[in-house]
Amino acid sequence: MTWSLRATFPEDELKGCGWDIEPLDGDLSNVKLVDLSVDIGHWPIPITEYWSSGRHMDTAKLPTRLRVKAIGCRKDRPALYQDFTASMGSDTLASAAFRDVVEAYDPGVHQFVPVQVEDARGGAIERDYFWFAPGHRIFALDADRTRPPMLPYPEGPEWTNPHSDRPAMRFDRKQRSETWAPVFRADKIGDRDLFCDGEFRRQIFMSDRLKRAFEAAGVVGVGAIGPYTVV
Repeated sequence: MTWSLRATFPEDELKGCGWDIEPLDGDLSNVKLVDLSVDIGHWPIPITEYWSSGRHMDTAKLPTRLRVKAIGCRKDRPALYQDFTASMGSDTLASAAFRDVVEAYDPGVHQFVPVQVEDARGGAIERDYFWFAPGHRIFALDADRTRPPMLPYPEGPEWTNPHSDRPAMRFDRKQRSETWAPVFRADKIGDRDLFCDGEFRRQIFMSDRLKRAFEAAGVVGVGAIGPYTVV
């Protein structure tokens, strides 16, 4: 089985807790993928999906310093203490604890770029943080078994089909998440423990054993949606 990886709030955090994360250098809005080539459909990966595309980010404009202000959160904790969280949208931050678990299972594949994190007063947060981007982009959905039924990609002049055995399709994210029942092919996933699927937008998936490793390590902020079937 596999799970969708989500950033979540610790259960003992205050209701309404949130974080204002401000880049102090770089230009996060103009950070792009290293590889912008088309591998499905007739358009490149949209900016809203960069961080969950399974491709590394170009670091030229990536901020090296962040200022974090906790809003409505517990005062006995640092401004940022989660091991996995989103900063200003789909872009993701991970701690050394998160990185160490991932590297134990998928070594040398995923992107972890160091970033210095400060609190609202400019004091350094004494934990190592990284920009995190998954490095596996695959096409593993079983279109015949997945529910809701997958939708065909419209063909175009630059249309590219990543499959040799079926048309290119996409998962219908417009349906309620409670109805999602994607089915993945084990032969396409292989030995990957963390990956993105090019036909399931804005999702990062993890294996059951990686989920259990996060839990055993006490990694804070890692949530899981699923499980989803692997055949």
